[in-house]
Amino acid sequence: MNSSPASSSRFAWVDLTRFLGAFLVVLAHVVTYPNLMGKGTFWAQIFYYTITRAAVPLFFMLSGMLLLAKEEPLGVFFRKRALKVLIPFFIWSLLYYYWNNTSSVTGVFSFLWVGTVKTLSSPRAAHLWFFYSLIGLYVATPILRVFTARASRRDLLYFCGAWLVAVPIFGILHEQFSILVNFEFPFLTGYIGYFVLGFFLNGLPLTRRLVLWSALVLVLSFIFTFFAIYIGMQSPKYDQFYEQYLALNVILMAASSFVLLKSLDHWIPSSLQRWLVPLGGTAFGIYLLHVLVMDVFSQYLAPSLPFLQTGATLFVMPLVAVVTFILCLGVILGIQKIPILKYIVP
Repeated sequence: MNSSPASSSRFAWVDLTRFLGAFLVVLAHVVTYPNLMGKGTFWAQIFYYTITRAAVPLFFMLSGMLLLAKEEPLGVFFRKRALKVLIPFFIWSLLYYYWNNTSSVTGVFSFLWVGTVKTLSSPRAAHLWFFYSLIGLYVATPILRVFTARASRRDLLYFCGAWLVAVPIFGILHEQFSILVNFEFPFLTGYIGYFVLGFFLNGLPLTRRLVLWSALVLVLSFIFTFFAIYIGMQSPKYDQFYEQYLALNVILMAASSFVLLKSLDHWIPSSLQRWLVPLGGTAFGIYLLHVLVMDVFSQYLAPSLPFLQTGATLFVMPLVAVVTFILCLGVILGIQKIPILKYIVP
């Protein structure tokens, strides 16, 4: 018997999660710009960064929840994905390739050829790594649909449990105890677990007990992640293990956040829901654009705004994130109204 699938209609909490997730990604990337972070209060930087760890996993979980519940021909599925993913992937990759290599671009043909070849091998901007994992998951989606359509809740729990063992727990054994487990689990690697986990959690009855346990798990996993990063960064050998998206503590943060955000669905007023639909639809575009905006902000505006270097990190980081986010939101809403350009920010 199958878990209760997600409806094909939009839910308010889904749009809220997308919108919130896009903002958290922007906040996370403020730490890559030293001249936009303010000064002092090192703990504040870690606090904000810890909050953002669940953002990208939430995007994977939402994709799995929504896509694995659908039934559609292969041709229809891949045609939709080409419009929504492949076109933005190549356009934004070439755009960032040009932005980061303006002085070395000598001609249109050379730019398109070299940019495309380089794009196939690696992301042209750090945040575009998301495409490479997402496209692979989309290729696997028709196969995963066959499994989830016939899987019982116990089958889904087994898959998620096996993924937790094969990825984060074996990772902890290697990180903490130098125990390398060399068995191969070809269908249980990477972000595929988030895909199925989102589908599984969406099928669970949203009981008060589940919500309370999720709140407790979120608090504990947040505290652990904060101190793991804070203490780790004091060491010259810090390897960022506990801030990675496939770390067990981050998976627990993401899963518990998913449940808690879903529990808000009936509490979102209808007046806000009308705004969340178009705002949620800007999340992908904001994700793609924000690094370009922050580059401009850092290179051309920050030197004339000294408080960005001297102000308290506790206030400067969220301020920079909010300003960047609002600028990106305005640009994306504008682009989405232009007939041809709207396809690069679906």
